[in-house]
Amino acid sequence: MTGKFKGFVAKVKQHDPNVGSTHCFIYCEALMVKTIPAELKSVLNLVVNIVNFVKSRALKTRLLKEMCHEAGSKHDTLVLHTKIRCTEKPDFVAYLNDTEWCAKVAYLADIFYHLNCLNESMQGKEENVLTSSDKLKGFLKKLQVWKRHVENKSLNMFPLTFDIDPQGDITAQLVLNHLTDLEDSMAQYFPHISVDKYDWVRNPYATSSESTADLSLKKEEQLAEIQEDRTLRLKYNESPLIRFWMYAKTEYPVIADEAINILLHFSTTYLCELGFLALTNIKNKKRERLLSVDQEMRVCLSSIRPRIELLCTKRQAQVSH
Repeated sequence: MTGKFKGFVAKVKQHDPNVGSTHCFIYCEALMVKTIPAELKSVLNLVVNIVNFVKSRALKTRLLKEMCHEAGSKHDTLVLHTKIRCTEKPDFVAYLNDTEWCAKVAYLADIFYHLNCLNESMQGKEENVLTSSDKLKGFLKKLQVWKRHVENKSLNMFPLTFDIDPQGDITAQLVLNHLTDLEDSMAQYFPHISVDKYDWVRNPYATSSESTADLSLKKEEQLAEIQEDRTLRLKYNESPLIRFWMYAKTEYPVIADEAINILLHFSTTYLCELGFLALTNIKNKKRERLLSVDQEMRVCLSSIRPRIELLCTKRQAQVSH
């Protein structure tokens, strides 16, 4: 895909050198998450083995479900992890009775919860490079805040870990090391996360000379005209960012094209994955036939909901004979 000479990006740039390329933020974030110290990695592998042990028999799965219901848990089902297989069955009960081991499991659950929230926040049809970059920068700031608190053995940001290790005597140093590794991984996978120079795209009515320094004279002139266009200002307050710039393109095409080209960068593969999921649901074994995939995909992915009742009134029902 990204080969310098024969990759897809190189082939596209042969036709249009101005085309830019980005890596999927969610994929890079998943690679970043894989940076786990050996001590936590062994704990995670054992948790996977326990899950596979429970899922290997239907009786164990039912007993776990009943136990979760009795404990008032929000979840009662485990997901089978096929990548790691348990070659031998260790003494799971001994590990579950080990406070230090359980504290490490609790920390993994806490940090994965925060990372999953970050992952989910970067998904959506209105997501773009600017908003995703903001969320990644915000998470990096949170890592730095967490590290300062963990240095004082405060684990309030990780509630499950805090319940088991409120003083931080067991996990504080391990957590601090892992947060440092995550911070280093973010610098590795997101080296160019600064998008300050695109502040004029986010808000053309509150720009600085630094954010417009790279714009040509014509673009700066049109941006100045937009700032005094009160009709457009109302559109800016009422419409999503991409729609605002598409509306502005009719009168200010030069600066609007520049903004749209920036917003059109796919920050993630969310829309592609959404299409794959829709196609998987359409092409199933329960269908009698499949004639027009493109039309069904268009209906499935459209944000406009079909008026089923109105469509039905225009068709005659099949009567029995």
